[in-house]
Amino acid sequence: MSDPLTPPRASTASSIIRRRADSVVGPVNREIAGWQGQAALLKARIQSSHLDASVRAAARVEAGGLTHRITQHLTSLERTVSQLPADVQASARIDDTFRAMHQVIHGLRRALVTSPQAGHDGKH
Repeated sequence: MSDPLTPPRASTASSIIRRRADSVVGPVNREIAGWQGQAALLKARIQSSHLDASVRAAARVEAGGLTHRITQHLTSLERTVSQLPADVQASARIDDTFRAMHQVIHGLRRALVTSPQAGHDGKH
């Protein structure tokens, strides 16, 4: 019979992997909700026909800057993750972080390309 205070070996191994993944993606995960909120606000400003063109233009500039910053974080995180053991790289926590970052970037880029003032011909 096993000791109820000692976790099974598989559980301990998965806990170690989860903690290692969390230590890498934790700081980025704390930023994602803010990025998502900021992106939603910027997309709404960019796409609003009720706002002055200068407000929409400023939102486009800010969205471009946010996209750039998130992309830099993503590149840095990809570099860091590539140095981790394969079992940590395969962690769902890391996949979820990458997916969330890509979703924010994609949403911002789509708003920039499809905005009414994206360019003279409607293209960015």
